[in-house]
Amino acid sequence: MGAEFLVIGPGDARQAAAVAERLRTPFPVLADPTGIALDRLGCTPLVGSLRYSGSLLVDAQGRVRAVRRSAVPALALRWPADRRVLEALCAEAAKAGL
Repeated sequence: MGAEFLVIGPGDARQAAAVAERLRTPFPVLADPTGIALDRLGCTPLVGSLRYSGSLLVDAQGRVRAVRRSAVPALALRWPADRRVLEALCAEAAKAGL
């Protein structure tokens, strides 16, 4: 199917790289320091500087197929649970011929 799972959160590229390295994620961890992408994904500001992070499933054409928002960044990185969701979405997409 060519789908990719990734996580995006507030902060800068250095912070995202540190998270990915510390947690040894098998997927990209991206940063959105301006919040523009996060806003478009519905990962809106909460209170003050707190903002939702998101886990994304992006198809081969670059379309976001699923977003899981989380106010607790560590929950956005719960990849074993998200991997089950990803596998189920991929199976459904394959059945549909996507």
